[in-house]
Amino acid sequence: MYDALHYDINIKIDLGNKILIGYVNYTIIPNEPLNIVVISASNATIQIDSIVYNRKKLNFKHNANHLYINLERFYSDTVNFKIFYKAISDFNGEFDKGGVYFDLSGDTPKIATSSQPFFTRKWIPSKDVPYDKVTADIKITVPDTLVAVSNGTLIDVTNNTDGTKTYFWSTKYPIASYLIFFAVGKYEVLEDSFTSISNATFPIQYFVFPEYIEKAKEDFNNTKKMLKFMENYFGEYPFAKEKYGIVLVPGELMMENQTITSIKEDLITGKGDVEQFLIHELAHQWFGNLVTPKSWHHLWLSEGFANYIQALYYEYYLGKKWYHYILNFYMDRDFGSYAGPLVGKSDTSFNDIFSERIYFKGAIVIHMLRKIVGDSTFLKILKTYITNPVFKYSNVTTENFIETCKQVSGKNLGWFFEQWIYTDLDSIDRPVLKFKWNKSQLKTGYKVNVNIQQLTSEIYNFTIPIELSIITNKDTLNYGIIINSQVENLDFFCEDEPQDVIIDKDNWVFKKIVN
Repeated sequence: MYDALHYDINIKIDLGNKILIGYVNYTIIPNEPLNIVVISASNATIQIDSIVYNRKKLNFKHNANHLYINLERFYSDTVNFKIFYKAISDFNGEFDKGGVYFDLSGDTPKIATSSQPFFTRKWIPSKDVPYDKVTADIKITVPDTLVAVSNGTLIDVTNNTDGTKTYFWSTKYPIASYLIFFAVGKYEVLEDSFTSISNATFPIQYFVFPEYIEKAKEDFNNTKKMLKFMENYFGEYPFAKEKYGIVLVPGELMMENQTITSIKEDLITGKGDVEQFLIHELAHQWFGNLVTPKSWHHLWLSEGFANYIQALYYEYYLGKKWYHYILNFYMDRDFGSYAGPLVGKSDTSFNDIFSERIYFKGAIVIHMLRKIVGDSTFLKILKTYITNPVFKYSNVTTENFIETCKQVSGKNLGWFFEQWIYTDLDSIDRPVLKFKWNKSQLKTGYKVNVNIQQLTSEIYNFTIPIELSIITNKDTLNYGIIINSQVENLDFFCEDEPQDVIIDKDNWVFKKIVN
């Protein structure tokens, strides 16, 4: 019923009580005349003090997850009001919870937010959906021994008279609510910069706890290499007018917050082990932050792509062997592990939104698409999709990606996406193939008969473009075939004696082969 335009967030940290105290100046524009504004706000953690418009307090109702604000008359133009509130923390840092995490166990406090998918409402009254992006100012008041980190650019630090400082961060790029973030700690800041393909130079900032500084310097050494890779494939870093930052956080709070990736502190070893996570989270600055799924049903467009880009990154720098090693790892799961559609069944169930199939099957489907359309077309699809001006700084659905694939490739790929993205199979997640072969000598050369059974065809009959390789004494002969029925009986001819027959020797197809 309305578009959220801007959040001006002003909060003070009360360490002793694990509370945020402050207000949000909330700017919206109605899509049609409205007199009731509905905002996400968990009443388990957020206590509303008052809501003020034009110096007048507004009436409101607050239920489990939503705040209903009565504007007293209908408005068609921009409306701006302040929500004064307190937010308590009931969050202990678990991956599947969310909110504001206070770690007060050490010598200095460590505080950070975790908001994906729908936990922003636990610490900010907000329109807590991925499809409505805003600009945001975030002002955080903390004890003057601590540093507050957030999205965008640091505009100002104010030294207050009560032993506190106020950090004023601002982002002018559209941002989804779940990507709004802050962290507080005794951070040291390591500074670097990167010159983009557009020749724009932007800061790289690392916010590190003092005890991790030397290890962090080693672990973050390849950030520029990662940025170069991403820009080479997917265009300029989307937030080059602000920054790219990495901040260490306690708990299980690793997240691709816009312009400021949060990384679990215990992953920093100085041995480079964290690199696979860093490239995953950096990939999200394009796939997830620049182009954001319209609903949680389509999260594979973020997580599947980020997982796939991990493999593409290692291929780029270390070769195809590493690429296949990673994809084979994704595919090497028990049969049925990824059963279900890739477009999520639910956008309210945490476990379904973040199931393994979204991350790993998502990457596998992208991998198979690459083989079907070919490398050059595949890379053109990805670049066209992520740089589409209609999608940039906005939202997408699976259908948007599919349409891009069809337009760029010129192929009707409906069959592929239907069986790998939409089909809801509870018992199987891939075809099971059984094959046998035999050879017979001819007057000149050999005949090779290959019999392939699709054992899962009674549940679902997959269409499977796949490579079949005949190994002879002298050579390897590769043939592209299509399996689309319960039984395929195929004959091949070769000059030299066959020694073996292999199906999909490079593992481009998600399947199980049995003897």
